[in-house]
Amino acid sequence: MIFLTVKASGDYTKSIYKQLKVGTKIALDRAYGRMLFDRDKKEQVWIAGGIGITPFISFIRENSILTKRVDFFYTFSNQDNLIYQDMLESYAKANPNFKLHLNNSSLQGRLDFSQSVFEGQPTIFMCGPTSMTSTYAKVFRQKDAKSRLVYEGFSFRDSWLSIFLLKTFDKVYSNLIK
Repeated sequence: MIFLTVKASGDYTKSIYKQLKVGTKIALDRAYGRMLFDRDKKEQVWIAGGIGITPFISFIRENSILTKRVDFFYTFSNQDNLIYQDMLESYAKANPNFKLHLNNSSLQGRLDFSQSVFEGQPTIFMCGPTSMTSTYAKVFRQKDAKSRLVYEGFSFRDSWLSIFLLKTFDKVYSNLIK
């Protein structure tokens, strides 16, 4: 089964959200991410910003039980942008190794890891806006130059490649729904 998570934030993504229904034929490409959580057997810290939660949700759906300790920090800009809350809370209840930390940045401010101390030397996985991931990467590197960081940032609106891909997807999508 394939799950899609689309943040309806612009005209195009809003139209996808409204028009895409179960059973709609779409064209997909391979996954391009590097979030291979199961390859690292030690403690992990996961940090997701907004729609950057999707690789973590994918792992959670495929792995009902965690065998390693994971501290998961999920930050979102406001309550309307909090997605998968029920799934995350259920997963945390079922997995004593999974510690969930939700952060509504409009109420609580941005996450600050400058004083954070994590058990062991965890691998830190991050996915979210480039400004977020690069800021946190600097913080973790300053604290410990040997930190193992795996992260993906995105700045979808400013990327010429993203615009090209959206236009290409739009053509493919338009042809499929005709």
